[in-house]
Amino acid sequence: MSKFARGVLMAVMCCQFGAANAAAYGIGQLGPIGGQGLGPNLVYFALSPAPVNRAACNNHISYQFVIDISSADGKALYSSLLMAKASGLSVAVQGTGVCHPGTQMETVSYWILQPEQ
Repeated sequence: MSKFARGVLMAVMCCQFGAANAAAYGIGQLGPIGGQGLGPNLVYFALSPAPVNRAACNNHISYQFVIDISSADGKALYSSLLMAKASGLSVAVQGTGVCHPGTQMETVSYWILQPEQ
């Protein structure tokens, strides 16, 4: 591999890892879940304890994450969050590092329901 190709590869890897560090990640109980005032297809939620590494765009005090429930993936996430909340299960959430326009809350990359302890 040439020096140039190695340099480009290292630059890409650094940028990807740097962006990943800006995304929120947390494991905890679900706090409030709601959607009032955000729009017809947006639902927000919070984790307790609050996630680490909040996205720079996330300036919302109470809520960390927002999902768009107009897609099948968003509806599946919303359904599983409601089930986890009703069952008292913990959830691991990885953010994208990007906020949904106009919400100051981070969008969700993936989530994992945690088994009961």
